[in-house]
Parts: sequence; structure tokens; C-alpha cells
Amino acid sequence: MKTENKYIKIVEIPHVGKTKAFEVQNKSGDYLLAEINWYSNWRQYCLMIYADMVFNSDCLDLITNFLKEINIEHRKGWKQKIQDS
Repeated sequence: MKTENKYIKIVEIPHVGKTKAFEVQNKSGDYLLAEINWYSNWRQYCLMIYADMVFNSDCLDLITNFLKEINIEHRKGWKQKIQDS
């Protein structure tokens, strides 16, 4: 799973709970731009952007692809838990 490009990186952070949490940081100073967390209302991982952040299409592609992959991974894990029950 690709987690960085020329401008940003996606880093898993410690999180209390059943799901994972990630930060989106810029690479030039490790500034926090956004978080990726489980959003239970939509039953999927979503991007929570901080105010006044700007992303180009390369950054948005990276984030979109990461979200797709982490949501697929989460669903596979959930299906496996159901089958093991």
C-alpha cells in the first residue's frame, strides 16, 4: 500500500479502539494536514481535513487510493471474523 509521494506521507498512529488511525503529514516539516479515522456513521475510513489545507491532484490520488485499500482491508478482516465465529 503506497503511503507517500513527493509532498505528503500517511503515517499510522497509536489509537485506542478497534480500528486504526492515521495522520497525513507534509514531508518538508512533518506538519499535520489531516487525519484518517474510522467514521462509524458511514462504516468506513474517511479523511478529516484540518482548516485551510491545500492538496494537489497527486496528493488527493494518494489519499483516495489509500482510503480504498484500507477500507477493503477492513472489510476483509471483518468478513474473516464472521467466518471464524
